[in-house]
Order: sequence, then C-alpha cells, then structure tokens
Amino acid sequence: ILMWLSALQESQSIDDARTLSKFIGLNRRPTIQDIRQYVVDLKELGYCEIEERLNCIRLHFADRPAPSHYNKYLDWCQVAEMKGSGITFGSHAVSHRILDRLDDSECLSELVVSREALEHELCEPVHSFAYPNGDNNARVRDLVKSCGYSVAFATDQGFYSSGCDQFRIPRINVHENSTFSEAMFMCTILNIF
Repeated sequence: ILMWLSALQESQSIDDARTLSKFIGLNRRPTIQDIRQYVVDLKELGYCEIEERLNCIRLHFADRPAPSHYNKYLDWCQVAEMKGSGITFGSHAVSHRILDRLDDSECLSELVVSREALEHELCEPVHSFAYPNGDNNARVRDLVKSCGYSVAFATDQGFYSSGCDQFRIPRINVHENSTFSEAMFMCTILNIF
C-alpha cells in the first residue's frame, strides 16, 4: 500500500492528488510522512476495514502498471533455494496484523496458520517467530509459547545475551533505509543510527 500511495504522492496529476488526499483524509496534498502515518494507522483497524481500503486503492490503480518494486516477496521456489543454502525460516504471522490488538482467537489463527504453511512448504518444523512490527505483550508472548514456538523476536534495539527473555529477543531491524549502502548497514549493526 505504501508503494501505491507513494506513486500517487509523486504524481503530477491533480486527480491523483485529490484521490490521495481523500485516501489519507487530509485537506491538502499529503507528504510521504503523512502516507507512512496512514499505513501505521491502518494497522489499528480491523482486517475487513483494511481490506476495504486496500481495494479502493487497487481500484484506483487498476488501469496502471504496478510499481516495479510492488509485492516483491519471496516465492516458494526462492525459499527452497535459500533453505538449500542453509538459511532457516521462522513465522511472521499470516497477515502482518499487530497481534497485541487482536483477540486470542484471531491471534492464535495468525500464529498457527502461518506456522502450518511454512512447515508444509519447508517440510520441517518451524521454531521461531518474529512479531509483526515487533509489537507484543505478555498475553501475545504466552500465546506464542502455547503454539510451540521456542523463541520469538521483537524489534527492541540491542543484542541477544543470556539474560534475554527468549520470547522477546532484541534484534537489529534491517530495512531499505539501513541497507542502501555498506556503511549504512554497518552503522545499523553497531546501533549508531
């Protein structure tokens, strides 16, 4: 969604500017920061409402090609190739909804269905979990434990030590802003930025 909205934001079309303002709920042309906040706010909504909003955006873009970097997720063949090279995979939920905002039933579904899909495709057990957005609380951690995961990763800054809660392991958040250069990546690893 961020990619589609960013394309609208960069467009010179007055109609696109109006459409984007309508999506975001502003009376002015939104900035990229407004768009990022909109995406964060979407995660507060129920799954059905998120899908409705996404469908409106998709409809607006139905006659245009997707941005070149849109939906560049791994496919199962790529996962198998990476697994063959020694990379292990863990669960990250099904829909990337924020788990501490879901009821127990929805949260369990996110945890179980994701794990089952991975285990089916990988033909091996999945033991690790990474919280969407890093958001978790004691209830969610208990649900993760009850699903049989051995460890779970948050997005708290820091390095793992023997005193860390194994269901709240800190990690280094690697994303497009931290990987566009080797120097930036090293700064991220060293927790400079």
